[in-house]
Amino acid sequence: MIHERYVLTAAHCVHNLKLENIKLYFGLFLISTLAQCLADRVCQERRAAELIVHQDYNSHARLNDIALIRVNEAVQFTDDVRPACLPLDYLFDESLANDARVLSLGWGTMSDSKRIVALNVIEQEECGEQLRKWQRFNASMLFSVMCTVGVQAGQDVCQGDSGAPILQLKDGRFFLVGVVSFGPKCGMSTGKAGMSMRVSEYTNWILTNLKRIDGGS
Repeated sequence: MIHERYVLTAAHCVHNLKLENIKLYFGLFLISTLAQCLADRVCQERRAAELIVHQDYNSHARLNDIALIRVNEAVQFTDDVRPACLPLDYLFDESLANDARVLSLGWGTMSDSKRIVALNVIEQEECGEQLRKWQRFNASMLFSVMCTVGVQAGQDVCQGDSGAPILQLKDGRFFLVGVVSFGPKCGMSTGKAGMSMRVSEYTNWILTNLKRIDGGS
């Protein structure tokens, strides 16, 4: 979540879905407790009011794999529900390489509880070398894709984590620096990186669409 009415996610998660089939839950930790969480008003349910998929998204090559979801009603911020900040400064990425404070969180396909994993961001030169080995490689990925590996062996983003955030804690705030897109199978200790969309490459697109929809507010 980057705004009380907007969520940033991976385009491949939503581009084939109908709006009426998309529900979003905020403040949820255990999937099995959803009904009680909603009844206690700890969790909040919203429906998708609009999908904005990047105009140059390519599903085959996973290019520009990023999308915005506008929810039907503003999310109420609480101690457990807060938006992540956007990295508006293009120099922000210089602090990312090998920064153990980068985190991701999600349920994957194997967990009832939300899990947090610590990640290292691979330097862009090494990231480019891994990207060039991918059969669908496109040169634009050298700028738009971020590579990460788990700090601990066997711990990484997993199947079902697509669209999850890559977060950096800086000056007491969490910044959304990446959106999980694709990578090797979960938990493989092969040294292969997971790939995420680099949010700093899309901030202009994000802000332009927010202004277009909200009339510049």
